[in-house]
Amino acid sequence: MSDLIKLYNGTVTKDAADGTELSQNGTQTNPLSFTLNAAKEESSCQQIAIRCASGYKTYGDTVITAYHYNSETKKYEPNTGDTAKWFFAVGEYDSAANALTNAAWSNKLTISDVITDKNTLIWVKAASSKAEVPTNDTDESIHIEAVIEQA
Repeated sequence: MSDLIKLYNGTVTKDAADGTELSQNGTQTNPLSFTLNAAKEESSCQQIAIRCASGYKTYGDTVITAYHYNSETKKYEPNTGDTAKWFFAVGEYDSAANALTNAAWSNKLTISDVITDKNTLIWVKAASSKAEVPTNDTDESIHIEAVIEQA
């Protein structure tokens, strides 16, 4: 991720600049975390925020997807690992349970609105399947593609 656009979790408010910066580049200092029971094929979601650094904004579409860290190539790659179990959505829901049930989830989220230095809220969902063995998966990452310009 860039220093010019970042993700935030915790208490995030639309059009504010609150929240705690999510860790990036594999540092795991504040990762987006889900605890799921694969035997029950659980899913869970969280609302997070995306915003640009002060004085910057996006130009054109911003695309958000999941990438997997390939330990052999030492690169983040799309459509590998457990990226198919990560989903994104937008929408104003009063709870995670409501978002989980009613959001239009997709593995790829395109935001056409300009993202500024104020929070744009999105939802992130992680899913599990019975085929999984219990693990602490730290190889999945949220990938942002955007053109950033001065505001």
